Formats: sequence, structure tokens, C-alpha cells
Amino acid sequence: MTNYAFLDIAQEFHLEIISKFLERTGTSISFMNTAVAGNFHGDINKCQNWVDELKQKNKDGEFTTINDFIFPKSYTRFVNIPWVITEREIIDFKHIESMAMRLMDRAALIPTSAFSRRRIYLLLLNYFSYILEKHNIEGVVVFDTPHGFFSHIMYELCKAKGIKLLKLEYHFLTNYSVLLNQDEWPAIPEDFKNNKDEKELLDLLPEDLKSAVFEGSEILKNYKSKETKAIVKQSFFSTSTLYLRYLDKAIKNLIMGFFPYLFKKEVLHFSSLNGINNRLRYRIILNKQLWKLIKLNIHYNNIANKDISLSSNYVFVGLHMQPEKTSQPMGGEFDNQLMMVKVLSDSVPEGWKVYVKEHPNQFNVRKVPNRHYRDKLFYDCLEELKNVEIVPLEINSENLIQNSQMVATLTGTLGWEAMTKSIPALVFGDTYYMACRAARKISNVDSCKNAIAELRKMDAKDIKIEILRYIAFYHEQKWLIQTANWQTNFEINSITYEEQIDNIVNRLNYFHSKNLEY
Repeated sequence: MTNYAFLDIAQEFHLEIISKFLERTGTSISFMNTAVAGNFHGDINKCQNWVDELKQKNKDGEFTTINDFIFPKSYTRFVNIPWVITEREIIDFKHIESMAMRLMDRAALIPTSAFSRRRIYLLLLNYFSYILEKHNIEGVVVFDTPHGFFSHIMYELCKAKGIKLLKLEYHFLTNYSVLLNQDEWPAIPEDFKNNKDEKELLDLLPEDLKSAVFEGSEILKNYKSKETKAIVKQSFFSTSTLYLRYLDKAIKNLIMGFFPYLFKKEVLHFSSLNGINNRLRYRIILNKQLWKLIKLNIHYNNIANKDISLSSNYVFVGLHMQPEKTSQPMGGEFDNQLMMVKVLSDSVPEGWKVYVKEHPNQFNVRKVPNRHYRDKLFYDCLEELKNVEIVPLEINSENLIQNSQMVATLTGTLGWEAMTKSIPALVFGDTYYMACRAARKISNVDSCKNAIAELRKMDAKDIKIEILRYIAFYHEQKWLIQTANWQTNFEINSITYEEQIDNIVNRLNYFHSKNLEY
């Protein structure tokens, strides 16, 4: 019997899949972390029944919730765990520590010291190391790249110890997601179908996948339309509009703080590491940080170049909203996006520009922790770079993509959108399309210069061929799977909910069996 860990289980479909997967494979749960009761996505009662049933059938497993890790008062219980990590391991796992401490910023509206955060990290590193040894965990299943600081530590520790991984991730191929039996996005062998033309490559794909390759994603369209609504355009009245937006949200926050019993009970995770559980105090702190976020929005609007020319030679950089998993942890060391822009600034050919546009959601009044990830210095440093132009939020990103020489991103959908429009992509993090040769992974100035030189030689036909080679390879290896990967998106898919669930379970079973062969 294989012992599995399941991380960040928070949606109805997660629990249904786990139940069916265990039943079909005869495997067991050794560790599972879930949402708090009442906070699952989907049918709350169904979810709780599944959790209770899984606990009953896996009595020797460790079952935890998010609340066991996000509040400092929880950490005294970890002191009594036998100490199993060594100084050498702490040094070897420095990369886990670095990202985990950065991820903790999203759970502390009031900044906490690096020393205090490291104490929490060490307790967690020891706890998860002990759990892995105690239960002899042999496999890990995740339905998203773990990006809570605690689940990230567990996930990265499993990777470091060579434990088999099964991971479901999104893809903006309509109706499709990716299910990998490893963490890295696999590269395409250079000789894979490299002598095939467009028609021959398309013939390798099933009909539903053929039509999805260059079709716009409904999920992405819905997401972008919501983002755009939040933008306050550069104008004579923009500052006043933003102050009114602050006033509106601040009053709502105070109402929610003074009369919490009128609203759904919430986990105060944005300030959990500050130990704040009073909802009025929480809302007052939110308002203080919100004021700073609004001021940053005003500053950005003031320094953005109103006279951007789309006829220039330029690389378009779409910044990521932070915090989110696509920048942390998937962006790696480039999660501080100033470094990405600086590398580009030092790499583009003479006479080219780097156009940088902030993510529309970065100034969202409902995402106050964003305040930790930008400050005036960040934008002033961008403005100081001679070949960098800051783009107003209201300029259409599709126009910026279509008129660019290439785009640059950590891991964003911007790169996939660009490639399907015959524009190559420079990728600084780890993302689902980075294996495609119409994109290049960047690590430093030299690799960026080389990538730009190579990508400039590609025309629209070359890019299309490379996209099809990438899709054909991932399809052949059974990493592409016809399903959504988020509870609310299952209805958008063209096949039924039940079919999508079966597709995921069948593919998990396939990779589980394949992993047992090694």
C-alpha cells in the first residue's frame, strides 16, 4: 500500500477525486491538509461528509486544517515534536526557507521580523520532516501549485527527498488542464516531430484538442473582463475617484468590523501571523494598508507615460499581481519583478524599449496585502531606467501584445496569449507553456540576449509549428487532460462534471501505476 499526502484540499471536486482515487488504488492517506469546516468551495455539507468519511477510513493518518498553521498560537504544539532535522539539512534547504519566508508576507498585514518568521519556518520544517519519516509517505497529490507558506514547505521538502509527485495545474487551452507526475514542466526533445508540417502535427491531435489550440479561453476572458472594470484611468478626476473608492471600501470595512454578526464568519488569514482575531481591529488595519495602496495607485497613474507609441520596437512586460502563486513560488528568484525588468533593460537591442504595465488587480481594494509587494521605490526605480517606459493601466494589453516584438513575463497567461498571436515570449519563472520553443526561459542577461536573438529569427509559421509540437508532445505523454481545475469552472467545460472527475481520477491512477514501476 502506498501512503499519500494531500495538500491544500479546499474544493468539493478535490474530495470526490481523493475518495475515488483511494478506492481504486487501495492507497491510504498519511497526511492531509484541508480548508476549515464551512470554508470549502462547493457544497459545504458534502465536503464535510467526505472529510469525516476519509478520517474514518484512514484512522492512522494526520488530518490538519489551515488554522493549524496560520496563527502563531498554534506553534507551541510543534515544540513537543521530536527534533529530527540537522544543521546540514537546514543549510541544504535554504531555498525552501527563502521562499517560505517571502510567502509569509501575505499572512502579516503588520510586517513581522525575519527572525520571527524563521522561527516558524524551522518548527514547520522539523514537523513536516517528522511526519514524512513517521508515516513513510511515498507520494504527494496537489490540485494546484502549493503557495501557502506551510504547504509550500511540505511540498518542497517532499521534492527534496525524491517523493513522487502528482500535480494538477491550469492551462488556458479551452477545456484542458495539465496533470504531471513530476514538479518540473518537462522539456520537449529537440528531435520530437521536428520534420512534421502544420497539417501533420494537427493530425496527431484529437478533434477537441485541435480546435482548442488557438481558441481564446472563456475562463481567461471572464477573468480579464473583471480585472478591467477595476481600472481608474489617467484623467483630471482620477485622484478624486480613487479617494472616493477608498472612502467607499473603508466605510464598508468599518461596518463589517462593528457588526461582524451580520456577515459570514471569516478566517482572518491576511493578518493571521500577527495573531489578530478581533474583526474590528482587523478591519481598521485593513483600512490603514488600503490607504497606502490607494496612494500607490495615484503615484503610478502620475508617472505612467501618456504618450506611449505602439509603433516603436519594444518588449512588453506585464507585471504580475502579488501575492499570487504565479509570482510566488512559480516566479522563483524573479518574484521581485524589478530584477526581471532590469535584466530586460540590459538585454534588449539598441533602440528598443521595455514597456512595463502594472497588473490591473495590483491596486484592487479587496486585495490589501498587495501593499507589501510594491512601494514608491519600486516604481521610481523603473522610471529611472532609460529604456523603460511605464504604461498607463487603461492601454489595452491585447494591443500592446500585438504590436510588440516579443513579450516578457514570469509565468503569466500573457506569454500564452502572445504565442497564439505569433508573438514570442521571454519567461522568467516556471509555467505550463515554457517547454514550447516559441518561448525561452531566462536566467540572466546573457541568456536573455541569446533568447532575443533566437526568437527574432522566428516568423508566424515557425511559432505555430512550435506550439503544435509542444501540444502534441504533452498530449502524447498524457500530461494534457480534458477537465477544469477549479470548482466554478467545471460548468464552463464542454463535457460533463462527472466526465471531468473521471478523467482526473483515471489519469491519477495511470501515473500512480507508472510511478510504482520505478
